[in-house]
Amino acid sequence: MDVFSDSLARLKHLLRVSKDGEVAAALGFSKTAFSERKKRGSFPVEELRALARSHPELGIDVDYVLTGQHGRADAQAAPANHWMPLVDVELLAEAVAAVERLLMHRKRVIAPERKAELIAQLYQALASGEDSAAVTQALSKVG
Repeated sequence: MDVFSDSLARLKHLLRVSKDGEVAAALGFSKTAFSERKKRGSFPVEELRALARSHPELGIDVDYVLTGQHGRADAQAAPANHWMPLVDVELLAEAVAAVERLLMHRKRVIAPERKAELIAQLYQALASGEDSAAVTQALSKVG
């Protein structure tokens, strides 16, 4: 593989994606623009750095993506739980199920965007350990 392909493979792994288009979108490129850079072997270093800065929760080690070697500064600064999942899957499933049950009970259909907002609010309430009143308040917004 060439340097671009190696860097791309490492970035895909860190982002947990498999397609060039997904990486392109994360870096702010169209598929076509990213493909052109790939043909030229011009890896978007500045865009990678911007992505790492704007989304520290992704834990992108720029040195690792570009060279295959972990950066000393990034390795020292990374928290011990750096590779932990960004969400608690069981808690998220609980939030989804609760919203679905409520909608079914109230015989309501809402837009997917609104449902996602409710799930996110409920997940945050559950994740922060808020009492049941806060959870009920989040669910009461269904109407």
